Amino acid sequence: MVPSSGSASSAQLQSPQLLFALEYDGAAFISPVRPNISCLDAGRNSFFDCALRLIGEGTYSMPRPANGQYRIDVGIDADRSNPQGYPGDYAVQQEFSVADEVSQVTVNLLKLIHLTSPGDVGKPIPGMLIGSCANKPAIDTPLFSLPPSADVPFAWEPVAPGAVYTYHIELVQCAPFSGLKTIRHGTTELPGFSVDLPANGDNDFYLFRVTAERGGIPVGDLHTHDVGALSWNYRFRVVDRSLPLWVYLLGVVVPGCVVAGAMFLLRDPLSRSARLRSIAWGGASLIIVIAATWGVRRYQEDRMNGLLATQQTQHAADERILRENFGAAFRAIAPLPDWWEEVSSAYAINDLGTLFSAWQSYSHIGEHEEGDRSFFKAAYLAILAHPEDTDLVVKAIDMIGGTVPSYPHHIALLEFGLSRYFDYDQRTDNCANCMTGDTINDVASSLAWKYVSAGRPGDAVAVLERVIGRRKVEISDYKLAETHNTLAQAYWAAGNHERALAVLEGAIEAYGATMNGDSLRRMRAHYLSR
Repeated sequence: MVPSSGSASSAQLQSPQLLFALEYDGAAFISPVRPNISCLDAGRNSFFDCALRLIGEGTYSMPRPANGQYRIDVGIDADRSNPQGYPGDYAVQQEFSVADEVSQVTVNLLKLIHLTSPGDVGKPIPGMLIGSCANKPAIDTPLFSLPPSADVPFAWEPVAPGAVYTYHIELVQCAPFSGLKTIRHGTTELPGFSVDLPANGDNDFYLFRVTAERGGIPVGDLHTHDVGALSWNYRFRVVDRSLPLWVYLLGVVVPGCVVAGAMFLLRDPLSRSARLRSIAWGGASLIIVIAATWGVRRYQEDRMNGLLATQQTQHAADERILRENFGAAFRAIAPLPDWWEEVSSAYAINDLGTLFSAWQSYSHIGEHEEGDRSFFKAAYLAILAHPEDTDLVVKAIDMIGGTVPSYPHHIALLEFGLSRYFDYDQRTDNCANCMTGDTINDVASSLAWKYVSAGRPGDAVAVLERVIGRRKVEISDYKLAETHNTLAQAYWAAGNHERALAVLEGAIEAYGATMNGDSLRRMRAHYLSR
């Protein structure tokens, strides 16, 4: 939740309060933007509304909870050129205890470190956190490396003058995921170092972690992002691209054979001129073979480069035409809202990973529709800029459909997404429990809700029956539980109560064991009581 920027009411201050002092580097932290703060009851493992109020510089109050163990999560989007949780921002997850003698909790904020090598964590890195070993960022060994290894540079931007950085490199097994051994662990006052790392096997990778402190106070931490995933470490592999051992052996054997052959010819009882001609012809033949091989390879490379340049030129032209045609069609069905020019879009969304990060950031900005409108504008611009990226476009349409309730063209927008991308298969490498039809199912469900709200339950039924009938086997069970719940409500709104209950009964039997099974049962009980 976002704490209020106003002063605490007298009634609130009269109730028992717990104070939180936000600090960075040992001093009170005055946030340049409204912090995003949430609280977790560790005993119940559930989040609750902190109800925090700003009462002074960096100091907040909340109604005192019962004695026990808790956690406060703080995120501050200090660098508005990127989403929240990226380098330049502040974040912390801090556990605290509430006891009779505790009246104030000091929260030590951490500035997020910008790791620039071996990878730039200022953007999402597909495959870095999720998926197989083969998808992780790779560093190639040099061509001549025996045994195969690479000198890996680690570098980051300093977070505070005089900070001391603690780093950790670990070898980790992919499947099943488990740590194998610590490769290197230490501290440095410099923003980087390098280490020679052996090439990985097929089922392991390296995990890098770095934190910062100054004067014994933590001041920095590392956040990394995959597509829709967040962690506190950077993962990568060193891939063997060196010449195989047999090449080295061949390099010894072939010259040896040439020397031996020459010596044999010189000992042969032929005339001196015949021996010299044999050596000359052999040398010339070798030069001709080498030159011909080089020429053929150069011709193939030039030809391939020419074809690649032609393909890139054609691809750029095709993308320009697609962008123009798509943009005209998209603007026609989803015109710009009246408030478009009044809302700023903090940063550009250029891929699916940034879209997810923006969604998480914008959903906590401002009050009323301010955050929704900011996200709407950023996602809308991303759709126009990248119509060729189907993953981005479909998910952006799905997300926009759930923002800014006052936007009058949601139905047309969702209809456009459903009709144009009905057979779209979403990525599943970044989601352990997802299936290929989940996103288009979400688009259909959002559209169905809009239809019901507009007094068109028959259209809602048609949309959901179509997506269930055509793509049921490609949709996760817990999603199908939600979809059948919506379908039952559409039938009920259309006056077909018997069919609504039948849908719920079938869904409970098929999906009652999923996380959404209780919702189905509650809806059935609600209808039976009417």
